[in-house]
Amino acid sequence: MTDWNKNMEVKHDRLPEEPYDQLKLKTGAKEATPSPPRAASNLYSAAKKKDYTVSVYLDNNKSKSEHSQQKCIVGFALVCCFAISVALIFSAVDIPGRSSSAEDITEDNCNRNCRVHLVENIPDGLDDIDNATRRIPLFQGWIDLLDAALYSVDIVSSNWALRNGKLDHNHSLSHRGEKIFEKLLQLQSRNIALRVPVNKFQYGSQDTKELKANGAFVKYINMAPIISGKLHSSFWVVDRKHIYIGSAHMDWRSLTQMKELGIIVYNCSCLALDLQRVFSVYWQLEYRDSVPEIWSKKLFAISSEHSPLKLQLNEVEAEVYLATSPALLCPNGRTRDIDAVLRVIASARRFIHVAVMNFLPLINNTNVQRYWPLIENGLREALFLRNVKVRLLVSCWKETYAPMLNFLWSLKMFCIKPINCSFDVKYFVIPTSEGEEDMFSSVNRNKYMVTDKAVYISSSDWVGDDYVENTGVSLVIEHKRSRWLKDTASVHQELQAVFERDWNSKYARSLEINTFLECLNHRKFRRNTP
Repeated sequence: MTDWNKNMEVKHDRLPEEPYDQLKLKTGAKEATPSPPRAASNLYSAAKKKDYTVSVYLDNNKSKSEHSQQKCIVGFALVCCFAISVALIFSAVDIPGRSSSAEDITEDNCNRNCRVHLVENIPDGLDDIDNATRRIPLFQGWIDLLDAALYSVDIVSSNWALRNGKLDHNHSLSHRGEKIFEKLLQLQSRNIALRVPVNKFQYGSQDTKELKANGAFVKYINMAPIISGKLHSSFWVVDRKHIYIGSAHMDWRSLTQMKELGIIVYNCSCLALDLQRVFSVYWQLEYRDSVPEIWSKKLFAISSEHSPLKLQLNEVEAEVYLATSPALLCPNGRTRDIDAVLRVIASARRFIHVAVMNFLPLINNTNVQRYWPLIENGLREALFLRNVKVRLLVSCWKETYAPMLNFLWSLKMFCIKPINCSFDVKYFVIPTSEGEEDMFSSVNRNKYMVTDKAVYISSSDWVGDDYVENTGVSLVIEHKRSRWLKDTASVHQELQAVFERDWNSKYARSLEINTFLECLNHRKFRRNTP
């Protein structure tokens, strides 16, 4: 073989070696069986290829692992955020602080054997109401509740003015309010928590300022952006065992000049627990401008028209439930106040007796008045379809809205022939003393209904505003008539006796059609007027 051919053979053997190794690394093609002379070189190339492949595999797995970890971290963070959000929502609508003793009261172990008293304030001018027909004085009932308190006192009132700076401390018109206020101040020294939600516009109330300075928990709540109305309820919860619901505000006039009626229920933790939940709804609205999207289960109603509490009231069996207004502040299961009114009216078969300060089927708070006929329609149905006898006792004083008379005359006209139903209405006027100023004018502020089937005691008037825009609380009691004890007067019997007494009073006057009331003509009705 010539030198030229030998050189060509060497070049032919070596030319593909480097490009082939590079191709193997780039494409990962299957490696040919190496010839013995090139075994070391090919072994190095194979090892290099495997190292590269393993490295790529590890890098890919590492990237996938890091991506999975990131997903887990993000998912965990989202779960945590959701849990925190839920906790914040539920804490925002939770029940305020409780004592350790109060925490022991639950729906399962609460007390259902309750003692009940009607309480009322009778102004001094009503001389025809003898002591035999008077219920426990409102002032005494409030004193008894405060004396019984051990852990907590929660009070809701649309007005706070227990003291009147224009009157002497010992003046007969102010001393009762002063006494209640002193009792409230003493709660701090007895280690009793006092909680008071107040309408924001009452920020300047000296009562609430001083109570707060002495340790009371006071929250100023602006209800206007939430419900378009105001805090208008009137009730107490003491130790989550005793309650008061009624017409009276925390005002010295409610203990002197105003005719008020309410109910106090002792040792009734089942009912008190439910009313405490109503209080808690108000309590958590301090910094809100709308209702919560989710209500805590701790605020769900315990009683309702469909599931009333079965209680013993003064040893008389009764079914009892709470109703509230407006609908926006009714958590799950809570009966709307207007539904409770309509249910009590619809269940009546013989009579419906109503005592309210105002009867006005209008929503009057807004710039544009709206007709609101729900209660009026319920009464017309009872009159026309079931022939139920209806008696309505309203108030007439310097603040009476004159168009109320037109709606009352309309109901009276409804019952003339040929329908021939039974509707009667009277207006109650509390006389004022000669020389007494308008600021001391008195009024009958009772807000209740009693029928042959049930009792309805409320903090709301029969005005559209109080059911649609303002807050209100009512208590409905349905007695099992067959179980009444002969020697024990039921709440139903007692309230019926109160209505009959007031209806037959000389201060209750029949409303004649197309006659304008003298109390509106003169804006003042003197005691010496015949």
